[in-house]
Amino acid sequence: SSSVPGMNLLEREAAAAPPADNVTHRVALVNCDWDKVTADDLFFALQSHVPSGGVLKEVAVYPSDFGLEHMARDDERAPDVFKDGA
Repeated sequence: SSSVPGMNLLEREAAAAPPADNVTHRVALVNCDWDKVTADDLFFALQSHVPSGGVLKEVAVYPSDFGLEHMARDDERAPDVFKDGA
């Protein structure tokens, strides 16, 4: 591919990408160690990638249906020592 003066790789890829009709302001992160990774951790990590003049407003962690099923199964099978309030 030819290089366009003044454009970095990300800008060239964005210019070459097909238009999207369902653009959102959200991103999904998967396969993280959710016992150790928090929304604060993600906020600080993602903040370093916000373009100049951009704003990262909020980071929230929502478990998937798959994750909720596994957490419920873990709660049923976990020894009492690992359960809340024990």
